[in-house]
Amino acid sequence: MGLYDSVKDILGQEFSFRKYCTLCHYSDDQFREARNQLKAMAKRGYIKRIARNVYVKLKA
Repeated sequence: MGLYDSVKDILGQEFSFRKYCTLCHYSDDQFREARNQLKAMAKRGYIKRIARNVYVKLKA
């Protein structure tokens, strides 16, 4: 996950969807793409969704 590797050190242990979008420089019309990327990262075991817009890192 190239994009995750580039922002994982900047993200805290727990981060919000908006913080992820800000760090990846996504605009409002790219939110669907960002959600799909977070969903893929969750399936691979990098992160876990703990609330509607809150995620926690599982792997460092």
